[in-house]
Amino acid sequence: MSQNFSELQGIIAGCGTGTDRNTINLDDDIIENLGFDSLAIIELVIEVENHFDIEIDDGMIDDIRTVRQMTNIIDDLV
Repeated sequence: MSQNFSELQGIIAGCGTGTDRNTINLDDDIIENLGFDSLAIIELVIEVENHFDIEIDDGMIDDIRTVRQMTNIIDDLV
């Protein structure tokens, strides 16, 4: 498990989904498994950008479906 994934688990859990960080895994679908809607995904991206001091291209946001995809983006940008 990467450090970025571990930090992302905490960010996701802190976004008010009621999800325990320890139950979040890389293959979770952000919408289907974690209950995010489109607005919550935007808020998640903003939290991730602020936490990791990165900027995720707007065009990439629509393609993010799983925690693994988000983790890979973070890994590529940090």
